[in-house]
Amino acid sequence: MSRVSKLSRTSAILVAAGAASAAMTTYNIYRARKVEREYPPAGRFITVNGIRLHYIERGEGPPVVLLHGNMVTAEDFDTSGVLDLVATQHRVIAFDRPGFGYSDRPHGSPWGAGAQADLLRDALVVLGIKRPIVLGHSWGAAVALALALNHPDAVGALVLLSGYYYPSLRADVLLSSPAAIPILGDLLRYSISPLLGKLLQPLLLKGMFAPLPVPAQLHEGLCPKHVGTPRADPRGESRRRRHDSERHRVAAPLSGIDTASCYHGGHEGSRRR
Repeated sequence: MSRVSKLSRTSAILVAAGAASAAMTTYNIYRARKVEREYPPAGRFITVNGIRLHYIERGEGPPVVLLHGNMVTAEDFDTSGVLDLVATQHRVIAFDRPGFGYSDRPHGSPWGAGAQADLLRDALVVLGIKRPIVLGHSWGAAVALALALNHPDAVGALVLLSGYYYPSLRADVLLSSPAAIPILGDLLRYSISPLLGKLLQPLLLKGMFAPLPVPAQLHEGLCPKHVGTPRADPRGESRRRRHDSERHRVAAPLSGIDTASCYHGGHEGSRRR
């Protein structure tokens, strides 16, 4: 094959790849705008340190702040019924963490648990919330812990649900890490990542609810108000022991904060003052 033919073939591949990327980007932007019209923000917005945060607020009484985990938003607490239940006796504020839902996540700096906690601390000041009970679920538990450790005067008590407290080896990190790489992450986010996410959604849901079946409402694409309550995980004893071990290590520096930690597998939680 001549050099000219090789160049022509390479050019054709690049043009095809560019056209495919442009098509995926156009489709993803269209779908994103369509979803935003169909599901507008359910709450309010505040701007903190130049960053726009979305939050849902309900109820009156002593304040409670809810911090969601990965792949969900503040509305996860609404669809599960937690938000309305707590709001019967409390003023409840559920934040979209930076980069989730309708909250901004500016480029230029890593947004780890500490950075998110600092931003939420300033948000609490803007909202006039003093020493709330802070509930963190899954990855949100890491943010709740960072908030308590870095700003102990800003937290009245902690509730940690199935939290991630220390780094651990996870195979899914290899799949999700490229999205955090500058430039490459932006290209993926506007092109192939949303499509892959859609294809992998059934497997992700199965993993989230295992060993229980995925609720029929989610298979049907509905957003149930109450999906159901968790039941005991027959394979979860080793997970519970690991959770309890981490809980004791985490609780040591929090001697001045009332802390409750629960393993989300049908087991009773533990409490430490």
